[in-house]
Amino acid sequence: MAARQSERRELTPPPHLDLRDILRAALVETDVLATERRAAASFFRFGELAVAVRILGPEPLRRLLAMIAPRAADPSQGAVLLDVIGGAVKGLEGLLPMPDMRGRTVLRASEDIYYLWLDEAGGYVTAIDRRAGRGLVWFTKPDRIASWHIARPLMHAIKGASLRTSWTPIHAASVARNDGAILIVGQSGAGKTSIAMTCASQGWDYLGDDAVIVRADPARVASLYSSARLREDTFQHYPEAMRACRGVSDDAGELKAEVDMALLRPPAAEAGIKAIVVPQPTDWAKLRLAPMGRADTLRKLMEATRQSMLGDEAVAFSKLAALVSQVPCYALTAGGDAATLSDGLARLIEEKA
Repeated sequence: MAARQSERRELTPPPHLDLRDILRAALVETDVLATERRAAASFFRFGELAVAVRILGPEPLRRLLAMIAPRAADPSQGAVLLDVIGGAVKGLEGLLPMPDMRGRTVLRASEDIYYLWLDEAGGYVTAIDRRAGRGLVWFTKPDRIASWHIARPLMHAIKGASLRTSWTPIHAASVARNDGAILIVGQSGAGKTSIAMTCASQGWDYLGDDAVIVRADPARVASLYSSARLREDTFQHYPEAMRACRGVSDDAGELKAEVDMALLRPPAAEAGIKAIVVPQPTDWAKLRLAPMGRADTLRKLMEATRQSMLGDEAVAFSKLAALVSQVPCYALTAGGDAATLSDGLARLIEEKA
C-alpha cells in the first residue's frame, strides 16, 4: 500500500475557497446523522492522543474498529471526535475534489486543517478541523474498503489529529521487553515485519509491524494496531501467529495473511525506546549490529514515514530529530536464527539500561 502511494503521489491542494468552512458544514451534517442513528462514540488512546470514533455508515465500516480494539480507553473530554461515514451523504459533496483531480492524491495540511483525498477504495476523504478537535473519514464506496484499511484503520486521521501533541505516527515496527522497546525503521520490504514477528515468537511484547506512534522526551513508542500482515512466503515461519489469522487477502497480486496479534496475547500499550535499528540487506548468515550515524538514521526515518504518513513534514522532522538525538542508533544485519536475533536485540536494551 505505502509503496504504491509513494510511486504515484501527486500532492495538489483542493480547489475550494475555504475548506475549513466546508468541513464545518459537513460536520454539522454528520452530527445530525449521529443523532438520527443514536450513534455512540467508542474511545481509544494512542500515546497521549485520545480519539472518539462514531461509526455512521454501513456494516463494512464497523470492521475498522477491530485492530484498534486493544487501544480502547475510558471516555475523555479532550478526545478528537471522528465520524466515519460511507456512501452518499447529503451535505458532504463540497469535500470532494473537482472531478479532474480525483485520480490523484490531494493534500492540504495547515495549523487549521488536515485534508487528504486518496484515489483508493473508490476514493475516500480524511478531514480534520484541528482547532475544533473534530473530523471525519468518508469512504465514498464503503463496499470497496481494502484489506489495509482494516489492518491500519484511520491511519491518516490519527496523523491529522496528532499535530498538537508531542507524539507523531511513523512507518516503523516495534517490539519490547521489560518496558524497553526496539524501534525498527525501514521502507516497505526492508524486513520490519519479519524482525518484529521473529521477536514476538521469542516472547517479546508486540507493538506493531508497520505503523506505531512515537515521542521524543522521554523517548517512547506506543502501539496503534494489533495487526500484522505476513507475506505468503513467510507463513511457514510463524505457525503460532498464523493461528491468529483472520483471513488471507490479495494485495495487488501478493497474498498476505491478516493476523490479529491480540488473539495471541494483549499487545503492549507503550514502552521506552532504548534503540533504533535499521535493517540492512542480508543473506541471513550472521547477526551484526553496527553504530549508525544519527543523520543517516533520521533520513531513513523520514524516507520511510513519507511513504504513508502524508503531510506536516516539517513538524514530523522536528519531532523525529529530537527522538533520534535521545537514543542510540544501529545498522542491523539480521542474520542467524530467531534466538540469535532476539538475544542480540535484548542486549541493546540491557546495555541502555
